[in-house]
Amino acid sequence: MTQSVYNLTAVDNVTDGANGIPSITSDITIVGNGAIIERGSGAPAFRLFHVAANGSLTLEDLTVSGGNASGAAPGDDGGAIYNRGTLILTKGSIGR
Repeated sequence: MTQSVYNLTAVDNVTDGANGIPSITSDITIVGNGAIIERGSGAPAFRLFHVAANGSLTLEDLTVSGGNASGAAPGDDGGAIYNRGTLILTKGSIGR
């Protein structure tokens, strides 16, 4: 089976710093089936996910990596995921 890799190459929004995917503000579940979501080579610095205080993100069988929040305002850190709400990770991994 071929592993799917999704490369994010642009900033989607700047909530608490640059993010590659729209801010999570409700209950979202992503079932990756072994896929990888990563910041693409040569892309500007941004984290992949931002989970707002009212958001809930569940990642199942998914790897996220390559997030880079350099240049974010002090206190607005996060490499791959910046979580202010609820985050559940099942059978996957998070790398910077």
